[in-house]
Amino acid sequence: MNVAIQNALAAHQHGDLIAAEQGYRSVLAVEAGNVDAIHLLGLIAKQNGRVDEAISHIRRAVSLAPSSAILHYNLGDALAAAGRIGDAADSYRTSVRLQPELVEAWQNLSAVLEQSGDLPGSLESCQRACELRPHSPELKCNLANVQSKAGQFEKALETLQSAIQQSPSHAPAYCQLGLLHWRLGQFDRARQSFEQGLAMNRSDVALWINFGRLSHRQERYEDAAAAYQTALHVAPHSYEVLVNWATLCKDLGEYEQAIALFERAIALAPARLEAWHNLGKTYEEQGDLQLAIANYERAVAIDPRHGEVRLNRALALLQAGDFANGWREYEWRWCTNDAPTRPQLQVPTWDGASLTDHSMLVWGEQGVGDEIMFASCYPDIVGQARRVAVICDDRLAPLLQRSFPQACVIGAKRGQEQWDQLTPHGITCQIAAGSLPLHVRQQEREFGDRGPYLVPDLSAVQRWRDRYSALGPSLKVGISWIAGTTPKHRRHRTTRLADWLPLLHLPQVDWVDLQYGDTALERDQLPGEVRLHHFTESDPLRDLDDFAAQIAALDLVISVGNATVHLAGALGAPCWAMLPAHWGWRWLADRTDTLWYSSVRLWRQQVAGDWPTLFAQVAAQLLKIAHSAS
Repeated sequence: MNVAIQNALAAHQHGDLIAAEQGYRSVLAVEAGNVDAIHLLGLIAKQNGRVDEAISHIRRAVSLAPSSAILHYNLGDALAAAGRIGDAADSYRTSVRLQPELVEAWQNLSAVLEQSGDLPGSLESCQRACELRPHSPELKCNLANVQSKAGQFEKALETLQSAIQQSPSHAPAYCQLGLLHWRLGQFDRARQSFEQGLAMNRSDVALWINFGRLSHRQERYEDAAAAYQTALHVAPHSYEVLVNWATLCKDLGEYEQAIALFERAIALAPARLEAWHNLGKTYEEQGDLQLAIANYERAVAIDPRHGEVRLNRALALLQAGDFANGWREYEWRWCTNDAPTRPQLQVPTWDGASLTDHSMLVWGEQGVGDEIMFASCYPDIVGQARRVAVICDDRLAPLLQRSFPQACVIGAKRGQEQWDQLTPHGITCQIAAGSLPLHVRQQEREFGDRGPYLVPDLSAVQRWRDRYSALGPSLKVGISWIAGTTPKHRRHRTTRLADWLPLLHLPQVDWVDLQYGDTALERDQLPGEVRLHHFTESDPLRDLDDFAAQIAALDLVISVGNATVHLAGALGAPCWAMLPAHWGWRWLADRTDTLWYSSVRLWRQQVAGDWPTLFAQVAAQLLKIAHSAS
């Protein structure tokens, strides 16, 4: 290597890319075929983000020195940076063929093969790298990552434990081990791994963040907040720490602090969407839909194909009553990380055109409450199509078949549907139940009179009335107090049975337990003078048809926002829904009625989290009704 190149390389190594590039070009002005200068010029182009130029330079160097493994390796890096994964893999393969002991080439070959979905090839390459450098914790962490993605969880755990045994101070191995335990649902082991890593390295920000996230998930909020405080002390300009801490504050209802932290994160990285997205969620939970939608728009502008952002914008639009745009955006529900698998049916999706000559399949989705709510759209299509078939949760099948006798209703256990076997012969179009409003609920007036559309078994209703009559002449009121499937949702929507004591102590009311699931412990803790009648033969988790009859036989249902409200509303049974202050796109904003069900009245918290005041209001109104009924 001549003196001019050595001087340029020295500048390059000290970060003076301008002087280095000038030096390499001066060499090429004298010696146009200097491989080192061409190669290094390509590396500078890659460092400056000019990947196409980098590829051109390094490819030219390769043509001049085709037996150089390093040149093929760096060409692979440039091709990978350009997103040309297949070409990059070819270059790395050539590199390791020429120099089989080049660990970095094996490692990068593994990475691009993993990216392309070739997990067996990625595993093989990563294992080869580990064999060449057996004491590298970094390589073992890479191997464990690929093993985990390939579903080899036990091997991944063994690999990470080996990395820790060889390098006890390597914090990323503890972090990765904790995340793997978390993924496997082993929360205590995950916590232990994070704690062991922090004992070795108190300044590892990733460990603090993940310890905080896990503590948040386990509802150990003080631990989570302390972890984020420590992490921010270690890394005061960490976007990830700010966003995670702000998310914790949001979920705890500490909205002012959440907003301040999200805004700090945005100031650090305005081109990243997480803070914009979660700031939108924060404003939505505060009830400011205009600001929520504005922040969702900023996030969408950064990544228009981010499914969760698009879906949350949809829900905010729907809550604001913008049905035309909201239902269109609601189709993004299929593009979120936790979206259910969409059935691959061999017939086209209905686009809203005339159904006169069509036989349509409607398939249920999401939870039972959603299925019931979207079934309010069935009358709009049953009268139009030549034939309609409905695939639903098997617990709903008898009720839906009775309610829509013109349709063919097919019950199936959710998640176990054999779509090819379930789909009737002759179907010409299909649609998910949640997509029906896109075509038949574009405006508020299209919701119609909102009368009952589900028909209970009348003989079962009479049996339940007879059971209730035996309790005495008082008003018969059913209650349900639990809602939500995630800790965050339950925190906003769920009450404790003890919270209902202001109602349960009211005279002239016979109380009936409608809560699904095992609630024996809560019932047993009620004061002795309180009677909540629990009928063991009623099990909505098993039989929704009989549960519908039980509801229809009551004078009133009072429930938090769960499937019981939807079922009562669809039956036309009087129902009071008790809701958080600003929660639930289905119920829109600032209404005491609902577009879905004429028999449902909405009771909302005036202050977020203030259930006692809401219970007092409901109790006062119910007392008036009980007195008038007697």
